[in-house]
Amino acid sequence: MSRAYDARQTTIEVYPNPSDSGVDLFIQILGCSEEDFEFENGESVTKYLWPHPTLVENKDQIIARLTEELAEIKWRMGGLEK
Repeated sequence: MSRAYDARQTTIEVYPNPSDSGVDLFIQILGCSEEDFEFENGESVTKYLWPHPTLVENKDQIIARLTEELAEIKWRMGGLEK
């Protein structure tokens, strides 16, 4: 196995969800910078470690959508301004 793969397995075992600490651990294990990794592999460390979007990554979009929906509901129920 490659060093990057082994480092990935170790990192996601400790940090199963995206985190700065996970990125830091991965970079420390590999002994390179985030920029060097991205240049050599064509993707960010975060995408390499956690390739599938998670609820954590999408939380800001979800909060924004729910806020808009809540404003719409309040407006319809009470004639409040949006």
